[in-house]
Amino acid sequence: MSTSALIPAYQPTELLVEVVDSVLAAGFARVVVINDGSKPECARIFEAVRARPKVTLLEHERNRGKGAALRTGLEHLHRTAPPGEVGTVTLDADGQHRAGDAWRVAQELERHPDALVLGVRSFTRKGVPWPRRIGNIFTRVVFAVLVGRIIRDTQTGLRGHPMGWIPELLSIDYDGYEYELEVLLYCRKRPLRQVTIETVYIGENESSHFDLVRDSTRIYATLLKSRLRALRDWFRKRAPQPPRRPGAADR
Repeated sequence: MSTSALIPAYQPTELLVEVVDSVLAAGFARVVVINDGSKPECARIFEAVRARPKVTLLEHERNRGKGAALRTGLEHLHRTAPPGEVGTVTLDADGQHRAGDAWRVAQELERHPDALVLGVRSFTRKGVPWPRRIGNIFTRVVFAVLVGRIIRDTQTGLRGHPMGWIPELLSIDYDGYEYELEVLLYCRKRPLRQVTIETVYIGENESSHFDLVRDSTRIYATLLKSRLRALRDWFRKRAPQPPRRPGAADR
């Protein structure tokens, strides 16, 4: 497989080691893990990950947010990419994404190396926490209305990123969960593939660091600001231009 895997991690449990092992077993070319300023008690988990073959561990001294962790990993992967590496698949550290689904996203990326590939969950299945079910449906509808594109899972962390897109993705200046939404806005007119994946929630999803109120507010604010910028640019293009003053070449 000519695709790498990128796993941002903050305060992980032993599940991170299982995720890394399963991804390696699936055949990914290499794996990059980001320790996003986790507490010292997590050091043994990261050391276990570092000891795995084909794994690179990068670390932030303090917690900077998922978006910042993703940019750190993407920059490293792009800078060190061997010839022929198509792109990278991002997945969460808490076991919510199965290695088999990550492999399917990678395969779709290799078939369509110029498209963003999303691993999309089904929120109608039994066992999905109701806040996630309602939040995803609402965000999906708002995104479709404001952006004009239907994405079945706007908050999925399982994504295949083409290597050629990474320099532009690094310019997206958001550090939190809103970074992933901004990536979708950036890609709104670019090729997009959606692959249905297994919906996995462990317990009541308590391992997630997503704050329903705080992070959802940031996401919707990002979406609104993006659409206001687009509307401003639309009016500027259509505003009447002042008459051009004749120059020397016109006389």
